[in-house]
Amino acid sequence: MQIIIILNNEHWCDHVPQSVTRSHEGKVTILRNQKVQTNRTIPNNKPDVIIHDHKKGTYVYIDVAVPETEM
Repeated sequence: MQIIIILNNEHWCDHVPQSVTRSHEGKVTILRNQKVQTNRTIPNNKPDVIIHDHKKGTYVYIDVAVPETEM
């Protein structure tokens, strides 16, 4: 699966992603910082990225952690 995202700005570091992005064919949806509804209370229920593959009927949840480092 290949997903191409076209940036609105010349520099990638200035790009602000949309909260919902769909692939050109509509087979894949990428959700950014969206709450996940569960049957019990979870304090941190907003993964960084959710990828929904409509064709396979699957979801991939991605949560990114950057460790604190000295500069």
